[in-house]
Amino acid sequence: MTTHHSDRLEFADETPPARPTGDPSRPPVPGAAPREKPAAPSRPLPRRYQPRRSVNSDLMEARRLRMLREILETIAITTLVFLVFRFAFQNYRVDGHSMVPTLQDQQYILVNRAAYLFHPPERGDIIVFAYPLDPSQDFIKRIVGIPGDHVQVDQNGVVSINGVALNEPYVSEITNPYAPTDMTLGPNQYFVLGDNRGNSSDSRDWGPVPRQNIIGQAWFVYWPLGNFHIIPSASSTFSSITP
Repeated sequence: MTTHHSDRLEFADETPPARPTGDPSRPPVPGAAPREKPAAPSRPLPRRYQPRRSVNSDLMEARRLRMLREILETIAITTLVFLVFRFAFQNYRVDGHSMVPTLQDQQYILVNRAAYLFHPPERGDIIVFAYPLDPSQDFIKRIVGIPGDHVQVDQNGVVSINGVALNEPYVSEITNPYAPTDMTLGPNQYFVLGDNRGNSSDSRDWGPVPRQNIIGQAWFVYWPLGNFHIIPSASSTFSSITP
């Protein structure tokens, strides 16, 4: 008896086994659920480098710093010059006629306060000083006698220094409304006279000026502009005088 064996057929499962999620090389299976994409990170990834600034930005910043430095230097120099000028110079207004014809009433002059830092006042200098009898007032006169000089002013107004009579071209009129003067100046004493001898309160009246009262030397007239000029020196008038 012949025995027939029927072939057994095993039906394969229609759904193939799931492939590993980590294998991207296998194609997706039809009907399979799509894979979910990984979630994006909650914070952006840190940058690995800082961008370099352009050359133009560096140049502009350097220019700004240089400009700021120049402005600060200009302000400092201007302030220094102002302080030096203010210390060394002072402007004054002539009030009165005692220095006519050299200086006129209401003229403005510039006085060098640093003139005598390195040398003493000299004969012929026009100086501004604190009035010895009232230091709150400033006077302007001409020095004719320095410490150690023997000064004489006769009744006619002729001035002699150490026995030498002066020829004073800057004086408007030789006269003397005061009593004759005959004195020897002590240390740090200066004999001063106005160029308008007939209308001047000076050393003939109230004596010599102490050195500490001298403020400075008159340099030039600056106002009115039409009268702008340097105040001339009179040193030649005293050149024949020996100490």
